[in-house]
Amino acid sequence: MKYLNEKGSSLVVVLASITLITIFATVITAQAFNSSKQVNQTEVSQKATDAAEMGVTEFYQQLKAFYTKPENLSLISTDPCITQITQKVNGIVTAPVPNGYTNRQIDAETSYSIDNISCQFNPMIKKHEFKFTSIGYAKESSTAYSERRLNARFPIHTNNMFPPMPGYFKTCGPSDVGTCSPSSDTQYGNAYFPDGLNITNKSTITASNIYTDKDLQISGYNNVTELIIQNDLFIKGGTILGAQSDITVSGNFYLNGTLDTTNISDLIIHGDAYFYEDILTKPNSFVCIDGTLTITPNSKSEYITLLKNETRLEGKPKTCAQLLEETKSGNGGGGGNGVPGIFASNVVIYDPNSNLLINDNEFDVTYD
Repeated sequence: MKYLNEKGSSLVVVLASITLITIFATVITAQAFNSSKQVNQTEVSQKATDAAEMGVTEFYQQLKAFYTKPENLSLISTDPCITQITQKVNGIVTAPVPNGYTNRQIDAETSYSIDNISCQFNPMIKKHEFKFTSIGYAKESSTAYSERRLNARFPIHTNNMFPPMPGYFKTCGPSDVGTCSPSSDTQYGNAYFPDGLNITNKSTITASNIYTDKDLQISGYNNVTELIIQNDLFIKGGTILGAQSDITVSGNFYLNGTLDTTNISDLIIHGDAYFYEDILTKPNSFVCIDGTLTITPNSKSEYITLLKNETRLEGKPKTCAQLLEETKSGNGGGGGNGVPGIFASNVVIYDPNSNLLINDNEFDVTYD
């Protein structure tokens, strides 16, 4: 009969157990280390985010304080995106930061800086828009740090300032011919007329956008002349409409001068309208705004009728097209075209002493 060596067998079992325990302990330790490292990285990343958020808040408040100071109004009145604004806002900080963390040091481990500052007129929203990036930093170790970027933007409302001309418009001067000279039927893209626009013959003019530095004049001369704007119409001078001269604007209408019209002409705006000169007399033509009409405080409100007061049979407010059709057919008491007067869905009176407005609910922040 053979006998097993129990001592040798026990030694093998002990060594195997020790090996398994060592491997298990190593795995547990590694997992714990990785978990601790992940927790630390998450905490550091959150600190960097918090620092960037603090930068967004503080810089935004600095900008608002700058724009609302009375002594700065003269600068803002000519350019809401004033030159070198980074030098005019007290306490401004700009990137880059690390290697010791200067600029806006929050504590020993966190800091932030402001970068990518820009301000320009945005033709898509018809307003000046301010943008900047806040970069938050948080230390991971003595040689490494975490970084988080937040991009912020907000529009600057300048109701009493005529919008500047977008840079992509084509200049049409007196020496230009062809597409810059209105004929019987002319189609423009985005056209800029520094010397104004004068249409003297029977024609149908179509354009995407038009911007004039001086008057817009449509003579008509008893021949139906139409100006159809697919987007926006900017008239830095006045607007003169002769007999049987019609303007239709699908977007917004900006008028810096006076409106001089005859009793057989129509001005229809499907977007909003901004009249920067006082409305002191009732127009002789049919002027209708489907959107909001912004006027000066001295304008005569009695010359403006709200469309909600011109209701249809079912009790709904009329549109400009509906009101025009009724008045042209005589149902509204008008003449050959629309009944004379100004009609609008809504009227807003701006304060000429308030050069701009910043709304907190329009402040937008995105995370990179």
